[in-house]
Amino acid sequence: MNISHRQLKMFVVLAKHLNFTHAAKKLHVTQPAISMQIKLLETEVGLPLFEHLGKKMFLTPAGEETLRYAENILNELSELNYSINELKGIKRGHLRLAAANSLSDLAAKIMGEFLENFPEINITLDVGNRKQQIEALQNNDVELAIMGQTPSGIDVISDCLLTTQIIAVAAPNHHLCIEKKISRKQLSNERFLYGEPGSGTRVAMDGTMTEEHFDKSHIEIGNNEMVKHCIQAGIGIGLLPKVAIETELKHKLLVPLNVEGFPLDYQVNLVYPREKRLSLAAIEFKRIALAYSHKTKQAIV
Repeated sequence: MNISHRQLKMFVVLAKHLNFTHAAKKLHVTQPAISMQIKLLETEVGLPLFEHLGKKMFLTPAGEETLRYAENILNELSELNYSINELKGIKRGHLRLAAANSLSDLAAKIMGEFLENFPEINITLDVGNRKQQIEALQNNDVELAIMGQTPSGIDVISDCLLTTQIIAVAAPNHHLCIEKKISRKQLSNERFLYGEPGSGTRVAMDGTMTEEHFDKSHIEIGNNEMVKHCIQAGIGIGLLPKVAIETELKHKLLVPLNVEGFPLDYQVNLVYPREKRLSLAAIEFKRIALAYSHKTKQAIV
C-alpha cells in the first residue's frame, strides 16, 4: 500500500477527535485537506475507515484496526527520527513545545536563548489553554510544556522554572487604583475577568475567592492575552501572573491593586511525560530553560 506519513498523522488525529473541525484546528489545516487525505487513505486500504450515525462519527472495524497500526508506525518513525538526530548531533532536528497562554512571553525568551546556541533546530510551539497542553502531552504531540500547576492524572516529570506571583490588576484609570488597601468585600462590586477552568489564574481565584466576591457580573475568557486587553480597556479587573504582564506593568498599561490576601505564589514548571524519551534538542532546551531561570534570578518576581 502507498500510504504517506501525512495521511497517517491526519487519520490518527481525526480518529481521536471524530470531528473534522477539531481535527483541522489541531493540525492547522483546512477541513477539505483532511477529507482529501482520508479519502486517499481509504482508497489504499480498500475499506471505509469512518461511518456516520446521525450527526456522530465513528470508526469502522477497519478504522479501528488501521488506528492501531498507524499509532505504532508513527511511534516507530518518531523513534527513528530520534536516533537519526543522535547520529547527526544536536545541530539539526525538530523540537515540539507547548506553552500556556499566560506564559508565552517567558517561552519566547527561553526559545531565543536556545536558538542562539542551536540556530538550525526547527521549533513548533503550540500556545493554548491548560486542557490543550495536557492533551498534547498525553497524545505525544509535544515533548515539553511550559505550564503552571503540574497536571494530575498523568505521570509526568515537572521541573520548577521559577516562582512568580498572581496579582490583581486594573486599568490605570480604574477607581480602585487610588485605594491603599482593598478588602475582598470591596471586590463584590467589581466585574472580574478570568481564564478558563483549570488555568493558573482560575485555580488561584477559585481557591481564594468565594461566590460573595462575584455578586456583580464576571467574564470568562479562554486566552490571557485577551484578558489583558479587556482589563486595559476598562471592562473589569483580573488576576494574572506577574511574569505574564511585566511589559504592561513597566509601561503602566496595567496597575497592580493592593488587595487583601494578594499576591499569591504561582509556580511555573517545565513538564514532560515520565516515560518520554526526550530528543537531544529537548534535553538541551531543558538545560537552557533551567539555566535561564537561574540566570535571571526570578525565584520570586
